[in-house]
Amino acid sequence: MNELIPARRFDRFFEQLLFSRVFSIVIGWSLCVALPYVLMWGPRAVWSPDNGQVTAALVTTLALVLSNVAVFRLLTRYPGGRNAALVAPQVMVIYLILSLIVLVFRLEVSRYLLFASGIVALFWLHIEFMALQHLKKVKLAVIDMGRAAELTKIPFIDTRILKAPDLQEVRYDGVVADFDAIDGTWERFLTRCVLKGTAVYNAKHLLESLTGRVSIRKMSENDIGSLLPSRNYERLKFLFDMVIVLLTLPLVLIVCAVTAVCIRLDSLVRSCIPRPALVAATGPLPYTSFAA
Repeated sequence: MNELIPARRFDRFFEQLLFSRVFSIVIGWSLCVALPYVLMWGPRAVWSPDNGQVTAALVTTLALVLSNVAVFRLLTRYPGGRNAALVAPQVMVIYLILSLIVLVFRLEVSRYLLFASGIVALFWLHIEFMALQHLKKVKLAVIDMGRAAELTKIPFIDTRILKAPDLQEVRYDGVVADFDAIDGTWERFLTRCVLKGTAVYNAKHLLESLTGRVSIRKMSENDIGSLLPSRNYERLKFLFDMVIVLLTLPLVLIVCAVTAVCIRLDSLVRSCIPRPALVAATGPLPYTSFAA
């Protein structure tokens, strides 16, 4: 029955090449570094560059590589980070840091090239991320048992419910199942998937990884009062609070006195009638509040 389990997605050579990080950096370097470089200094600068041009090319190349790695590491590693709005802060921070380093060490770098490279990188990384987000949208085969069905509610992945232990020649990124809810037939199917090279995921772990949320299914037993702080802690905290109050009291009194004088002077200027610095007000609740 191995013929019922096709190969994994993006296993072909041209797919691995097109979606590789090296290919992404090469294309990005051509657009964000080489193109502005040639437009500014012409093709001759490629074969006989001076020291300033070499430094500019190296700095912009480093900025592009760091931006590429940082953006896609953040967007693919952390749950909730799959948002194109996070691209701009990453690129801007990296280019600004390198610009500050250039200014501090007074390196001969073209500001035009650095600025142009940053702008092009900002647009290119946005476009690349949006394209990859669409083309490489995670596609999972879900065994509709237990908590695995909750994956169908996540909008940024493509889930397909399996009605039978058969992938029907469709390539998936993996098969998801709640291991506590499946029977022997599905267990044998998952075993064949693993032997074929198709990833198999536990629904509970995948939900935590994709959403960043951990479901609490059971609260452990707790003795009554165990959540209360100890008496020794309360005494130490009271002593610490009193020491802080006594140490800061002179400064606080001075600030309060200056504030009271300012309030009195302001009332004299506005209405020529001195008004109290504190006003007491009694509300419907049984207490009196004071306001400056």
